[in-house]
Amino acid sequence: MLPNTLYVPELANTLISIGCLDNAGYTVTFGNGKAEIRYKDGTLMLTLDELHRHMGHISHRAAENLVRGGFVNGVALESNDAPQCETCIFAKMSRKPIPKVRKGERAKEFGEQIHSDVWGPATVESKGGKCYFVMFTDDHS
Repeated sequence: MLPNTLYVPELANTLISIGCLDNAGYTVTFGNGKAEIRYKDGTLMLTLDELHRHMGHISHRAAENLVRGGFVNGVALESNDAPQCETCIFAKMSRKPIPKVRKGERAKEFGEQIHSDVWGPATVESKGGKCYFVMFTDDHS
């Protein structure tokens, strides 16, 4: 991981700061339309899982296709090299749907019963520095 990196959710591409890599002791070489990033000890080898993470969590199959197609060099392909990525697992999680059949009666008047849902903290703060979201729903409406 590179220290002092910023998150830009609207950015469509993954950016890597060459200056940050250099400050962290990595070596970056450009030539023939490619860039090589070497570890501090000079090695170039990545695992398929590291490539998956470095490329913004693309599927392991897509990462493997990049290697097999010759678009990425220095990646070790092993038969058991597709471990479960915790970030991807959490991103695919979903909750059970809310039942369509209501238990109990609705409130008879506006404001008699209010439901609330708080979400947060968000990993990125709003422009105003906020990181929570709350929603209120009137049971009568």
